[in-house]
Amino acid sequence: MAKIEKITKRIEKLEEKLLPQSKITSRNKPKDIKGVGPRLGEELRALGITTVADLITADTRTLAEKTRASRDTIQHLKTTAQLLMIPGISEKHAELLEEAGITTRKELAAQEPIQLSQKLEKMAKTYIERGRLLENENRRSKK
Repeated sequence: MAKIEKITKRIEKLEEKLLPQSKITSRNKPKDIKGVGPRLGEELRALGITTVADLITADTRTLAEKTRASRDTIQHLKTTAQLLMIPGISEKHAELLEEAGITTRKELAAQEPIQLSQKLEKMAKTYIERGRLLENENRRSKK
């Protein structure tokens, strides 16, 4: 039994190293999301929003009314949080996906991979032309 436990722990450690990890989890603080600065972070804490899960499940309109952030900003933060919880999705990936109209795990799962890849590649080229994405960042994201 001890050998099985030891092997199980070794396998779990290997999985942690080999499998893509998510940038954030539902237990992270909202400030871990790009775009939540100290002021908005404090406003959210005052409303009882202390985790990413709290932010995602909170009513967008209510948060916009009770903070200085607009509805669009709150929705963007919620979308970014949901996408960053997907293993292997970086902040740049989340930005590209959101611009492509994909805002949830379910929407991402429903995409046809080849069409999505072509659409994102075209968007990445535009980002590179505008200086919003470096060419080497685009290459790294394909790996």
